[in-house]
Amino acid sequence: MKWRVCVQPLQKRGRKLFKLILLTLLFVLSSISVSISAVIDLEPFGESYEITEQDFEVFVANRAKNVNFEAIIKKQFDKSFKERTTAKLYLPPAQKTDVHYYTPSYTLQHEIYSVDKTGKKHTLYPVGFVFNPLDYMNMSEQYFIINPGRKEEVVWLKKQKLDFAMVIISEGDAIAFSEAMERPVYVLYEFLRDRLYVRYTPSKVVQEGNKLAVYEYNLEAGK
Repeated sequence: MKWRVCVQPLQKRGRKLFKLILLTLLFVLSSISVSISAVIDLEPFGESYEITEQDFEVFVANRAKNVNFEAIIKKQFDKSFKERTTAKLYLPPAQKTDVHYYTPSYTLQHEIYSVDKTGKKHTLYPVGFVFNPLDYMNMSEQYFIINPGRKEEVVWLKKQKLDFAMVIISEGDAIAFSEAMERPVYVLYEFLRDRLYVRYTPSKVVQEGNKLAVYEYNLEAGK
């Protein structure tokens, strides 16, 4: 892309002023759709010089060659993955060994209906219908919730039967603890804490009938 730069002698100011007025007049007339048949050659005044400038698209392409997009994407992915696999939900250690029972409930956000042979809909469960999921399903797994930063809780966990269990941590690196335990480990998020009614660590959540039983263990009491 080339630009032309004009250097004007001082004695030609009057001529420039005249041509600028003429150019302004032509611009105004053309903006109101007046046809201009004459082509006016506004020749440059004084000496002119050529300036060579790199095309913008070429400039961007050259800069892009020096950017390691793969490294940037990997860095962002690693950061996001690290955040998702790090538990940051504080739960205090249990002060006493106890058990609490809760009846879970769920409220339908959408209508559930059936359709007969004629195509007519029949409402089975309306919007806002509240029910206990444990009336229709069984939780085959036990849920163990601990804080791996407390060594006594890790020792306690290793003594439990974990064949049909899901280990969930309230704080710490789930990947690192998973490797140490040689089993899958999950992060305790707020919605899961509320669904399982967990308040302390270590805790064990199991289904008993159509209720959730939340067992809390005071590990200091056995010392």
